[in-house]
Amino acid sequence: IFVLLRPGYGEQIWPSGNKYEGEWANGMRHGRGTLWVSTGGPNGPLRKVYTGNWAYDMKEVKACLLIS
Repeated sequence: IFVLLRPGYGEQIWPSGNKYEGEWANGMRHGRGTLWVSTGGPNGPLRKVYTGNWAYDMKEVKACLLIS
């Protein structure tokens, strides 16, 4: 079985029309990248929903917990 792990910078477009462009590591979105979501099916216009860091195929968000 051959598995393409896509190291470095690249782009993927899914059958739904959604698109990711950015850094990859071990076949996962990892590093800086942008996700667009199709608003009208596979050939519809794209809407940018996230630009930032990715870690292990998930959006990397920072949070702050305040305890009083």
